Amino acid sequence: MIPKQYTDDAAFQKEMDALLHIRQSGGHPNICVLKENFEQRGNYYLVLDLINGGEMFDHLISNGTYSEADAARLVKETASALAFLHGTGLVHADMKPENLMLSTPNTSDSVSAFGLLYFFAIETNLQTSLFSFLAACYRLTFEGGKTCRLWYL
Repeated sequence: MIPKQYTDDAAFQKEMDALLHIRQSGGHPNICVLKENFEQRGNYYLVLDLINGGEMFDHLISNGTYSEADAARLVKETASALAFLHGTGLVHADMKPENLMLSTPNTSDSVSAFGLLYFFAIETNLQTSLFSFLAACYRLTFEGGKTCRLWYL
């Protein structure tokens, strides 16, 4: 339940649009799915997949680093989820361990923080801002002048 009085309507609608777009695009096994949504008596109600493993960041603080095998699996699952988002025209502008939720304490992750998801058009201006041997970073510019960095492996 999300009280409307504490929610910016435009920001909430943007997040809902992204969640609905993901659902209409068929979803992804590592992305939290919106099952149902409705409004009632001044509140928004969202029914989402159950994710009870907590933030990846908290898991790292409590348990230390992942094994190489677990880290490789988590990076692969996260990269797969991001590839799905990018393929549907969405960019997550704030990927970090605090925004990755674990399905359960010891299994795969689910990308679930959608507050900084942006739709982008094919015409989006990609300008290379940094290259290295293993990764490249692009600066995405959206309508209205908002920008974010887009890294790829």
